[in-house]
Amino acid sequence: MNKVKPTIEEIKEIPASNLITLGQILSNPPTTPESLLGDWLSSNTCTMIHAPSGIGKSWLAMGIGLAVAGAGRISKWQAESAKKVLYVDGEMSAHSRFKRLELLSKKMTFGAKSLLWKNMNIIPPEAATKIDQKTSIADYQSLISENEIGLLIIDNIRTLADLKDENSAASWSIVNDFLKALRAQCAVIVVHHDGKRSVYSGSSNAITVLDNQLGLSSLSVSDCNGQKIKEAGIRFSYKFHKVRDSFDDNVSGCIGFHDQYGWINNTNRETESRMNLFETKALAESGQFTAWKALASYLGITDQALTKRRKKYEELYGEKINLVPPERLEIDDAVFSNLSSVFCMPNQ
Repeated sequence: MNKVKPTIEEIKEIPASNLITLGQILSNPPTTPESLLGDWLSSNTCTMIHAPSGIGKSWLAMGIGLAVAGAGRISKWQAESAKKVLYVDGEMSAHSRFKRLELLSKKMTFGAKSLLWKNMNIIPPEAATKIDQKTSIADYQSLISENEIGLLIIDNIRTLADLKDENSAASWSIVNDFLKALRAQCAVIVVHHDGKRSVYSGSSNAITVLDNQLGLSSLSVSDCNGQKIKEAGIRFSYKFHKVRDSFDDNVSGCIGFHDQYGWINNTNRETESRMNLFETKALAESGQFTAWKALASYLGITDQALTKRRKKYEELYGEKINLVPPERLEIDDAVFSNLSSVFCMPNQ
């Protein structure tokens, strides 16, 4: 039986609020999304970070949260301003969470470090509301509104949602409803595991509403360029498999987290040399050292090698590296922000 077309009278009965004409859309442009980190994470977007177990997806998610909270930097991704972050931890013990947050906050560089402590908000596993409960959308909407959250991070899907079957499209519907509702208020990142096919585990419906899909994979020492990333305890390659809005950033790359140096790039020899120069300048002006000899010792190089670095920097950039002793330096957020260029040079 053929379906009868609706009459003009029936169309008129449809609530006007459900209909938007092209004229209304083009004459009322929405607010431009605000950049939160680099040129891929912006307000009102949904992103999935997925990887096999043990690659470093929670390290990256937590680092992103800290960067957004304190106007910090991860590799070449910079947060221009500080926003409040809500990190929902569904799996870590209190000890593991403390150690990671302590190390990341010490080794990352921030433009607004004084805001970091109050901007980064954590919900531990024992207090976390699962995202697929009947009241979860309303609960999280209230949390976000009351605390003026700019970024919500759900780590991870398997611990914070009871999916009956990850491979079923229907199982993901309630998660997608959650993401669409929360995206209207803030940016949302969800962390998920890879399956046997080395892609995210589950139905294609799992990525339907996503704006960005960021996959991580292991990075072997043989694939590393530069001694620092070879020594990094956490290192991985990344690739954006889905980007709803195009951006100029590279869609793939390699980064790592070093216990001493923080987030670092996979570099070639020339880039590593330049990074060493910027590292030397930043440390010399940080107010930590009273003499060049102490700086050389910290860097693990000879006095002669340090002198060569200083001369090389002056040749390349036309200015000297000056040692600023502690008594001449007023420690504040601006000083810490000067370190943001260290280890964060773009890949060459």
